[in-house]
Amino acid sequence: MRRWITVDELKPGMLVVDLDLPWEASPFQRHELRLESESQIAALQAHGSQRVEIEEDGENGGCSEPPPEATMAGLAAEPDRPDAVSFEEEVGQARAVHLAAKAIVRDAMEDVRMGREVNTDAVMEIAGEMVDSLARNRMALTSLTRLHSFDEYTFFHCVNVGVLTTAVGRCQGVVGDELIRLGAGALLHDIGKVTIPLEILNKPGKLTKDEYDVIKRHPEAGAEILHKTPGISEDTIIPCLEHQERGDGTGYPYRKALAAMNRSGLITQVVDIYDALTTDRVYHKARTPYETLRYLYQLGQSGQLDLTMVQQLILSTGIYPVGSLVELDTGERGVVCAVEQHEMLRPRVRLFSDGRGPLSPPFPVVDLSDQSAGPPRAIRAVLDAAAAGVDPAHYLDA
Repeated sequence: MRRWITVDELKPGMLVVDLDLPWEASPFQRHELRLESESQIAALQAHGSQRVEIEEDGENGGCSEPPPEATMAGLAAEPDRPDAVSFEEEVGQARAVHLAAKAIVRDAMEDVRMGREVNTDAVMEIAGEMVDSLARNRMALTSLTRLHSFDEYTFFHCVNVGVLTTAVGRCQGVVGDELIRLGAGALLHDIGKVTIPLEILNKPGKLTKDEYDVIKRHPEAGAEILHKTPGISEDTIIPCLEHQERGDGTGYPYRKALAAMNRSGLITQVVDIYDALTTDRVYHKARTPYETLRYLYQLGQSGQLDLTMVQQLILSTGIYPVGSLVELDTGERGVVCAVEQHEMLRPRVRLFSDGRGPLSPPFPVVDLSDQSAGPPRAIRAVLDAAAAGVDPAHYLDA
């Protein structure tokens, strides 16, 4: 059984499975560990931790159990409106939108560094193009959020958060100019990080309390920048100001509870965590998308995140997001290369192994929703690509 307790209640020997600190502020490499000494408890206190989640029966299950498959499948109900074009027809145009958005975010951050005004028109225009791409096909653009670059993390992260926030906003019924402003705000949600020294932002080790205090200033710094930017409305600033809040009041800058947050902030906080945890950083290794969705689902159930927003993120990415490394019940291995929203449990998979050994290109693609050709297939497990020594990106455009 798991429950949250205060740090003052901790004792050596307890099994901690989660902290109220973000990864960059934690004194430990993992948020799941058995406490061995009073010094570890003191380290938590020194880093500002107030509450931790413990496993009382001593079983370390890591992430929470996934939502029941029936629940996950229930989220994948037939959409009200069919996509205008297929995944394959849209993905090329979606890739152009994704790359253009990255360039615009990079230019916006450089403008702020150089004391110039952000090109608001360009930001709004690319946000509109994101909306249009998602309207044509709901999965093509979101599939590209699996693209990451270690050297350009901040730019890719902002674009990925912008895309997924827009997609979840559509699920919420946000439309028109309001949806464009939501996407624009999400693209600029981390613009305050230009005020953080790079040696702190990219520090490979644990942050000191003073360094973490500097990090925590970036939402307000970003909001101040955007308030001074012509053409930016108040609702466009909300994702920047609220994306680091948490439902239990441990977030920043205002320690808001979920009930006090705006809808755009509730969406952006979920998406921000998802993209951060599925990306390799100097201070943590990436989790698989499936594992991360399970983790977010747990946070939604515990009240730290809005569960509805988590569920709609699952709707937007697919239960097995593009780029997921999977093993089929036939023993074959492959990478999820396409997902249709009405077939979230049965994506298309590009195979690179037949279970006995590697396959040669061109790598075959199997559609798990079409069992008419070949043996019946289903996903048996989601694998850790890093542990398996596989780069999923190698197979996405094969």
